[in-house]
Amino acid sequence: GVAVLLDTQLGLNQQVKIGFFLGKQKIVSRAIVRNVRDEQGRHRVGIEFVELNKEYESFIAGLISSKVYKSFG
Repeated sequence: GVAVLLDTQLGLNQQVKIGFFLGKQKIVSRAIVRNVRDEQGRHRVGIEFVELNKEYESFIAGLISSKVYKSFG
């Protein structure tokens, strides 16, 4: 999943479509809002991906693995 900071409030369990770039890779997925917290007049929203494309899943896993590997270095 992902957490984002928004000006607009979303409801718990609301279904959304999310799109963003990680570097040059565009990620698009259906998602569900899992938590919402007010933060200084904005809304921090935790979103769970739904049926994330396997290509995107592999790309994200590779980024996480790379970051963990670098932390040992």
